[in-house]
Amino acid sequence: MQKLRCTLYIPYDKDILCPKCGILEDERFDFIPKAVESLKFNKAEGSYEPAMWWVGSFGDHILQILFPILEGFEDQKSDDFREFVSSYLTKVEWEDLEYMQSYMLEIAIRIHNELLQQKE
Repeated sequence: MQKLRCTLYIPYDKDILCPKCGILEDERFDFIPKAVESLKFNKAEGSYEPAMWWVGSFGDHILQILFPILEGFEDQKSDDFREFVSSYLTKVEWEDLEYMQSYMLEIAIRIHNELLQQKE
């Protein structure tokens, strides 16, 4: 019997490997642009963190982690986004999903860069 590997992640770009086993999936999801649009919508209402948020998918869960990161970074007026996010993510209790820390860091950086580009 074949052993199935299962992990939570979104292959959001052509070079994104499974953060746990390193497999390159064929299918890709357009997550970054959708996440950016969601964050821009929230910010237009005053804050990256919406008053209420329903987590109905793994993408929603990722956004739920990103909301306070982006809001906190703006509040702190820090210049080093990578350092800020790294520090934040080390405080998260990942339990058996330790691989998510570096995965979330890369997603946060991609989204933050996209938000900055769209402001210009």
